[in-house]
Amino acid sequence: MSLSELELLVLSDKAGRMIRYEQLGLDARAAVTEFYRGFEPLGAFQGLPPRNEEVRAVWIDALLTQWTNIGAFHQEHLVGHSALDQVKPGGDSEYLVFVRPSYQNNGIGTALTRLAVGLALRHQCRLVWLVVQQSNLRAISVYRKAGFIFRPPMEEEREMILTLDRCET
Repeated sequence: MSLSELELLVLSDKAGRMIRYEQLGLDARAAVTEFYRGFEPLGAFQGLPPRNEEVRAVWIDALLTQWTNIGAFHQEHLVGHSALDQVKPGGDSEYLVFVRPSYQNNGIGTALTRLAVGLALRHQCRLVWLVVQQSNLRAISVYRKAGFIFRPPMEEEREMILTLDRCET
């Protein structure tokens, strides 16, 4: 899916590195493929990112052709990737975000999440939802900062939602 509202944005992370945020399209396939090839741990949560390289390639193609994607680049390397599904008025958009472990805890996941929520708001989505492991306290902190709340507990996985009609940008 292609949305043109996300302008190129450069922000300093908590470590002082200049991080460039931009919307990703099919032309970013090589960068996204390389990002997930080097990502650890593969398949750690709900099988994502897929461990098998062929399955991962199909998953990446689906993300780049059917989802709205945002990348975070340090120099020329993709260090963070987020994606929203079903970005449309009144829609419920699923959200996912991955940040290279060596770049985590520096505000990149928070920035990617805020940019994605901003896109969803501009496109009048009804809500954004995600699933997170109860033990992933770092991710839960990022999502709470953006306004997500828990739905009733599942087992090890918890669903969080952000109702956009009550959200401020």
